[in-house]
Amino acid sequence: MAKRLVLFVAVVVALVALTVAEGEAS
Repeated sequence: MAKRLVLFVAVVVALVALTVAEGEAS
């Protein structure tokens, strides 16, 4: 279960980073 939580957090962080990058680019 811990691994699943870590994976979920990693995905969320990646999505947020991508959103911020897109915002910076535009």
